[in-house]
Amino acid sequence: MPPTRWDWLEQLRSCGGDSAEARRALALLCEGYWYPVYARLRSQGWSREQAEDLTQGFFEKLLRTRAFERADPSRGRLRALLITALNRHVSSVVGAERALKRGGSERIDLPIFSGTDWAEDRFLAEPQVQHPDPTPDIAFNRRWWALILEKAQRNLAADFARRNRSVVFTALWPFLEDSRPGGVTLKSTAAQIGMGETALRVALARLRRQLAEEVRQIVERTTGSAEAAEEELKEFQ
Repeated sequence: MPPTRWDWLEQLRSCGGDSAEARRALALLCEGYWYPVYARLRSQGWSREQAEDLTQGFFEKLLRTRAFERADPSRGRLRALLITALNRHVSSVVGAERALKRGGSERIDLPIFSGTDWAEDRFLAEPQVQHPDPTPDIAFNRRWWALILEKAQRNLAADFARRNRSVVFTALWPFLEDSRPGGVTLKSTAAQIGMGETALRVALARLRRQLAEEVRQIVERTTGSAEAAEEELKEFQ
């Protein structure tokens, strides 16, 4: 079974960020949570530069202080633990100007997240809310779920590509969100890609089931158990 993010925290506990396994664990943790942390800070009114430094500093602090030692899966969701830790981190650096300046102590190169243009571009593309965001926890969870869905979409797209069915996937994906995307019908789409309408409807129903299962598997790997995944899925249905 693929490691859950709680398993990755166990690796960070035991290795202290010095081994290849711990670096991989950090990369996977960042994959799921770097952007929600960054966007939460931006929504609270921090500038791009401050949010970048605070996010970088937050993950560095989690490693350097071995903060994961206190992580306990039985006490709740990892997201809740990270939000609490982030709030404490921000409080600790407010008024400490040096913590918001680039430089200082040697920075940890967070895997695959050394460039942050993508994060700012994504944040600016979101519907803008008042600053500070009155519902930051809801927004944090929404962004986390958006990343889950995007990962599921990438995985399914890769699976269709391996079977030389990318054209079908591209044609069907818009119908998962809208029965007539842009006024386009399933019948016209079937004709466009050279499939029968009935066959395309069957393929769409299958894709819906595949998406639901892919999301469930990703959430289960994230939460650490089928029971916890079911609770998460109920919350966002």
